[in-house]
Amino acid sequence: AGGHPAPRGLGKDFAAIRRQGFCRVDRGGEERSLAVPVSHPPHAALALTGRIPVGRIAALITRLQIAAMTIEESL
Repeated sequence: AGGHPAPRGLGKDFAAIRRQGFCRVDRGGEERSLAVPVSHPPHAALALTGRIPVGRIAALITRLQIAAMTIEESL
């Protein structure tokens, strides 16, 4: 059972996600999810989830953003 620990805090979290351009959710250990929006305003997202070492996060976010831009250009 997932979910946000404080549903009232979602608006603040969404604002931060919009500013940084991606979402990162740490689940413990190396388990995490990364996501980026597709199109502006966003109508979809690309995401990865699983064992993602901290040292790989920046490179994976960049790859997700490049893939999202490629999709946007084809719309």
